[in-house]
Amino acid sequence: MSIQIAVDTGAFSEAMEIAPRLVIREIEKAVKTGLVEIQRNARRYHPGWKSQSGALARSVKVDFRTFKNPGGIYLDTGVAPYAGYVHDGTRPHKIRAKNKKTLFFRKGADKFFPKVVNHPGTKPTLFLTNAVYRNVQTLTGLVNEAVGKALNAAVKKV
Repeated sequence: MSIQIAVDTGAFSEAMEIAPRLVIREIEKAVKTGLVEIQRNARRYHPGWKSQSGALARSVKVDFRTFKNPGGIYLDTGVAPYAGYVHDGTRPHKIRAKNKKTLFFRKGADKFFPKVVNHPGTKPTLFLTNAVYRNVQTLTGLVNEAVGKALNAAVKKV
């Protein structure tokens, strides 16, 4: 008794020719979806900063097209010029009067008119960086799902 096993590799080869294009397209969709999720997360959660106008949240932008012409996720300083300072913090620095002879501020009922003050700096919030770390598993899952979907589509096309 003999058993013969025949494997038709033609269909497999054809599927593997189609697969790379489908995989890239699906991964690009998954990355875009993941970046939008990171954007949502960063817009919702930025500890250490109480938003008054919502400009800081609106400054988190996604610009991703394709792997050949990538963008990414970034802080748009045109929307919130201070976004980088909130995210990365500032070092201690002096603040000087710019348009007048002195600065002005109140402390209780007292008024102060210094020419220079020493700002202690601010701690970084890293809200965008933290949003990326919080969503690594989500992004990984989306990419894995996209690869599986693309490979299944390649096999079905043959």
